[in-house]
This record gives sequence, C-alpha cells and structure tokens, in this order.
Amino acid sequence: MDECTIAAIVGRRGSGKSSLMKLMAAGDRRTLAWDWRGEYVGELVTLDDLPQLFTRKAFTAVYRPDRRQKLLAEFDGLGFALTELECSDFTLVVDEVWQITHGYDDSRICQMLRVTRPQRINILFANQRPTGVPGTLLSEANTLDVFHIHNRADLTALSAYLPADALAAVPTLPELSYVHVNLLTREWEPRMLPPFTRAQRRLTHA
Repeated sequence: MDECTIAAIVGRRGSGKSSLMKLMAAGDRRTLAWDWRGEYVGELVTLDDLPQLFTRKAFTAVYRPDRRQKLLAEFDGLGFALTELECSDFTLVVDEVWQITHGYDDSRICQMLRVTRPQRINILFANQRPTGVPGTLLSEANTLDVFHIHNRADLTALSAYLPADALAAVPTLPELSYVHVNLLTREWEPRMLPPFTRAQRRLTHA
C-alpha cells in the first residue's frame, strides 16, 4: 500500500466491505484494527501495550473496546494515544466508522488526518452509508470502493465523488462486486472480490 493511503469503503450490510478491508490490510506489515464487533484475528492489545507494540517491525494487532456502549469515547482514547505516542508507519483499520464519529468532522479520527503524513499512517475505513461518513474523511480519501447501494440520498452523496458512469453502475452491482475509484484522478473500474472470500463470509460479518 502506498504511503499515507486513506481508503474509504461503503456499501450495504453483507456486501463485502469487511472482506475487502481485510484483504487490503493483509499486505501491510504493521496493522492495528479497531475491532468493536470482535471479528478480526490478531494480537489483542490495550493502550498500555502500544509503546512496546510499536517498537516491533511487524505486527497484526487488534484493539477491542471495553465499553461498546461508549465507542466514541473509547476510540477517542485510542486515537489520542496513537497521536501522543507518535506511533508511525502503520495501517489503522476502522469498520463502521459512523460508530466513532457520529458524523462529526471534529471527531478523533478526523483530527488524526493531520498527522497521517508526518507519522506515515494509512487509514482504511468502511461504513454502510456514505451519508454517515464525515465530509472531512471522504474529502481526504485517496480511493473510494463502493459496493451495492440503492438509497437515493446515498447515491446523491456519492455523486460528488464518483463519475456519472460509475455512479450509474452502483445500484445494479451484483454480490461481492464493487466500483473502485481513484479520487485523485477520477478514474474508475469495476472489480470483484476473489472467490475465496465467499467462504470467508460464512465466518465473519461483511
């Protein structure tokens, strides 16, 4: 993955978002997943483990919040620690990003965008609805992957980022298919998850 990649993934529940995000992160040598649903495999870590974790050249780590009813506050603590400890050169994976932003542009993950370049942090984030993603996050994304969506409000929101022909393809996308858009060049292409992810979907939410 290129340095300082900010990748957005949107689509209906069960469309393949989590499978794609895991596939994208698998190629990185240092990854930390915010795992509020308990579906990622890796070394479980706490805030106290972060200083030692980031001395290692490679890791696949998972942070699971203790208080699922207070996810916004839990991620605020994690994001603050990653910033203050100047943790660098890693990929942060966040599924259902609405849970930790509630649509606010001043949420912790949006604030972290200011340090992604100097600290070399890649961010992969997904959400069911693009209307639930803060504009700050989408505006900073390098790529946007869109699975099947047919809600009119969501399609209208996507029209600011997708070329017209790409947008027209979104409501008719078959299972596990998606539109990949380079937001820097506006070039796009249809893609499909590899066949092996179909079996993986029985073991995890997507």
